[in-house]
Amino acid sequence: MISHRNVIANTMQMAVFESYGRKRSGIETQVELGLLPMSHIYALVVIAHTGVWRGDEIIVLPKFELETFLSAIQRFKIATLIVVRTSI
Repeated sequence: MISHRNVIANTMQMAVFESYGRKRSGIETQVELGLLPMSHIYALVVIAHTGVWRGDEIIVLPKFELETFLSAIQRFKIATLIVVRTSI
């Protein structure tokens, strides 16, 4: 079971961990792409919580469809994709 405190602590860890690289690259905020459902803990913490905590813009797509996914990357000028690799 993941508690509220665990999610908040991990959100702050991610924000602090990435802050040096983002500052060095001159990135204050950026556009991120999220896919529903965000039931995976990685998506919940990294996209739904950490991105919002930093002030990033989150583009949420209802599901993965390659054409829509690629179109969103171009349309919203997404520079970094946060994805989870699944086993095949």
